[in-house]
Amino acid sequence: MSEPVNPIVPSPDPAPASAFEQRSLGQRMWAVLGKVVFWSIAVLVALTFVLQFPPVQNELVRRMAALLSKEWHADVSVGYVNVSLGGQLILNRLYVSDQQGDTLLYAGALSAGLRSLWPLLQGRLVFDEIDLNKARLFLRRREGEEVLNWQFILDYFASSEPKPASPPSALRLSVRHLHLRDVHFLIDDRPDGKRMEAYLREGIAQVNDFSPSRQRLSLRQLALDGASFSIAESEALMTALRDAPAEETASDSTEASQPLQIFVEHLLLQNGRFALDRFD
Repeated sequence: MSEPVNPIVPSPDPAPASAFEQRSLGQRMWAVLGKVVFWSIAVLVALTFVLQFPPVQNELVRRMAALLSKEWHADVSVGYVNVSLGGQLILNRLYVSDQQGDTLLYAGALSAGLRSLWPLLQGRLVFDEIDLNKARLFLRRREGEEVLNWQFILDYFASSEPKPASPPSALRLSVRHLHLRDVHFLIDDRPDGKRMEAYLREGIAQVNDFSPSRQRLSLRQLALDGASFSIAESEALMTALRDAPAEETASDSTEASQPLQIFVEHLLLQNGRFALDRFD
């Protein structure tokens, strides 16, 4: 008996290639690149949106303050911060101590608003308004110390590698309205016997132009109320100056840098005070 013959079953047709597979290699690469760019932009937009929430900004600032406190061996804290896409900055209760635990810098409230970002392309910062309230900057050098108490911050941001000489930055600053309230500045250099202190109850200024590279500050208007400025020189300083060699004094004067030039169109000063204490 003959064996049954298996019928020949035709093989199924291959599945048609997808639209993606039918494209050329160049088209596939452009498709993948387009998706990568799209999702990258989407992630950046989402991240920017999330960073606009004050709780997120404050958490990032607190972590940064904790990192600086650890690396500086000092106390750094920020009470509140808010930065908007329009260039508005609000900063409250910024505190930085020196490495001995004394106050170095404090800003009770600072708000600043950039007028536009376009001037940055020309090396200019143009602010509509800067408001600073209850600010303190105390620079000290105690007996037995070689540098002022903020030197650790300068060293932190300074590069350890020598940099080639380059021309000074051409950055310029303009402020339409600068408002200062309760500002206190102190330099207390005890080993050299010098103390300079300035206090301002309230001040309003319009800054036409400030160019650090040219050492020039131009003010359209400056109004100061309750400003006091005092300089005290102890007997130790006068003795050191008398004992210093004449050649050293002359060389220091010739190598001094160009002083800052301040030009004021309109000045209003009321309730001011100036004091100079010297031991001749």
